[in-house]
Amino acid sequence: MRGKVFTRGTKNRFALTVATRFLTLGAATILSCLLISLGIQQFRQARQVANIAGRRISEFARYLSEEEMAAYDGIRLMGSDVVNFYRRFLYGKQSDFDMVVVKGAEEYTIPAGWQTELLTEPGQKSYCKPDKEYRCEVVRNVNEVILKVRFVEI
Repeated sequence: MRGKVFTRGTKNRFALTVATRFLTLGAATILSCLLISLGIQQFRQARQVANIAGRRISEFARYLSEEEMAAYDGIRLMGSDVVNFYRRFLYGKQSDFDMVVVKGAEEYTIPAGWQTELLTEPGQKSYCKPDKEYRCEVVRNVNEVILKVRFVEI
């Protein structure tokens, strides 16, 4: 009987060790789930912040590109300056806005591209005489996007 005697203390230690292992495994599982859910939550917040930052950068880029054009709003220009405006912002380009020359009750839309002759040729109805004076109006929609730039002959 001397060889294999089990005492009560040995059994309890083994049972306690198994219970401790299961508790440790359960705690590790719960902790892992918590860490994963926190990571997912942080990822969602980071994505929202990135979207907001991207939108603000886009708005700022649009603001910078339109700031120079907005400087023309409300000022008086000579006919030669109207032609220079076209060459600077619309000549050889595609644009999201139109240029309109207003003479009396008539409005003439000058499309972006290669249409300088509509402003510089005396035979055209939209011809801008270099010595005539025009008032510039930048027309925007409710989202502050430029729709057209009007030059009204004074």
